[in-house]
Amino acid sequence: EQYTVDDQHALRVDIWTSADEPALTFFVGKTAGPKSSFVRLPASEAVYRADVGPRTRFERPASSWRDRGILSLERADVVELRLQRGAESLTFRRGASPGTEASGKPIPGPFDMVSAPFALDAESVEMLVRTLTRMRAGEIHNASYQAGMETPAAVATLVMKNGDTHTVRLGSKLDEKASFVQVSDRVEVFRTSAQ
Repeated sequence: EQYTVDDQHALRVDIWTSADEPALTFFVGKTAGPKSSFVRLPASEAVYRADVGPRTRFERPASSWRDRGILSLERADVVELRLQRGAESLTFRRGASPGTEASGKPIPGPFDMVSAPFALDAESVEMLVRTLTRMRAGEIHNASYQAGMETPAAVATLVMKNGDTHTVRLGSKLDEKASFVQVSDRVEVFRTSAQ
């Protein structure tokens, strides 16, 4: 009981494979250190200190286990970025690779703007692509959340090397601390950083 691995206080962890029964079951008790907790196996009185992380790793509400990744794409595989803001439409295309890295991997070519009447800041476009391809949400809202998706402030379309496209809609709802986005292959509305 002092390790709180008894049936009343412990958290039960079941790890499943394709079988009808869990492949492993254990009970997590008190945190034993920064990377460990006290655990007990079923039908055993023995208590072990196990490298499974602190109890708080397991003691979370169901919503906390949800994947907060919005998009996770390889930045170097983006060959075109299209931005639509109201009536304004911009298209950026990745140029040819300038060479290879020491590992032999091709260096992504710089972006250029189609029909640009000025010199382009390719690094700014690359930073935007980097942000769009690795977004995470602070909160996830349902599809009907009022974030201005009907009249988005902007729409970004990423065209990948393999021909796939991913669309990111920036909601028009104003918030000093957050932005609201929706991606083409998911219905949820994501609250992310204002940047």
